Amino acid sequence: MKTLSILGCGWLGRAVAAKFLNNGGWHVNGSTTRPEKCPELQNLSINPFTISLAPTPTGDNLATFFAADALLVAIPPKRKTGGSDFYLHQIKSLATHLAGTPVRRVIFVSSTSVYPELNREVFEADADPLSDLFKAEHALLESAPFKTTVLRFGGLIGPNRNPGNFLSGKTDLPGGDSPINMIHQHDCVNIIHTLVSNDVFGDVFNACADHHPTKKEFYTRASQAAGLPPPVFNGQAAPFKIVNSDKLKSRLGYEFTFGDLLDLY
Repeated sequence: MKTLSILGCGWLGRAVAAKFLNNGGWHVNGSTTRPEKCPELQNLSINPFTISLAPTPTGDNLATFFAADALLVAIPPKRKTGGSDFYLHQIKSLATHLAGTPVRRVIFVSSTSVYPELNREVFEADADPLSDLFKAEHALLESAPFKTTVLRFGGLIGPNRNPGNFLSGKTDLPGGDSPINMIHQHDCVNIIHTLVSNDVFGDVFNACADHHPTKKEFYTRASQAAGLPPPVFNGQAAPFKIVNSDKLKSRLGYEFTFGDLLDLY
């Protein structure tokens, strides 16, 4: 049986774990920084570990956790801790640690925030090379002996993450006509499973729903569907980007289940 280890087994990681466990042939390890969360992971048939990046990996049974056929790194940046570049130090330290483990396949969950607001469609090559997130990606991409695939997800929505709550009731907001870049948890999970199942490693992919409604369209409809007051936009323009995911769809033959976000509401 193969092993998937999920570093940062939270909202997304638990959904990924369920996919791999339900499809058979996989044992799943999941890490949390909070020991009290371990019973929750165990109840989901996930083997729990308490691990933190401080910035080097610390915790019990690190050797067992990193004895995996594939590693999913799903740790969001926490810039309040240790300065703005602490996350970069964490990922660099992780890359150094991984070089001494059996891990040979890594998926790194990144973000479309790596792109500047260029007021146009953006592709994988348009990332800001000076951003800490880009540098973190390349700390893993350029490390040996393992291969890393970077997934640049748009804004994450799905179960227990209702976008109707994000802007509800706020007023005088700019950028109502700006397009959004989001992806549903279901598609995130299926994309990760497809990458691992087809051994697609050593590349960078954008992953956002095909349809990019305006902020006003999307958040108004999401708020109304949740029975909440919609946000009010002031008509002022704001910089934007439209994240293109054609590379992912072409390489994997992938079709988004939730390609049109407005269909959700």
